Amino acid sequence: MDVEVSGKNLHLTRGLIQTAEDKVARLGRYVGGVERAEVRFTEEKNPRIADKDVCNLVVVGARRRVIRVKAAGPAPGAALDRVFGKAIHRVEKLKVH
Repeated sequence: MDVEVSGKNLHLTRGLIQTAEDKVARLGRYVGGVERAEVRFTEEKNPRIADKDVCNLVVVGARRRVIRVKAAGPAPGAALDRVFGKAIHRVEKLKVH
């Protein structure tokens, strides 16, 4: 599985990159045949926004099934946790249908 972690307006630490890769690898257990995943962190510059760190996750699975999830949080790690929770929920919904 190919995992790409990138950031815009934000410095990514090795720990955050490793955590993102681990969580996406764990997501591979729920989604069969994950080919690639892209995790992108951005920081909103508006001071009025409380949850300024945003995480986007795009997972491309078997048969070109694409899962896109976006969440914001007060820190990049919190945004990553929220995205992972939403992604698992979305995968479970796909399995039902």
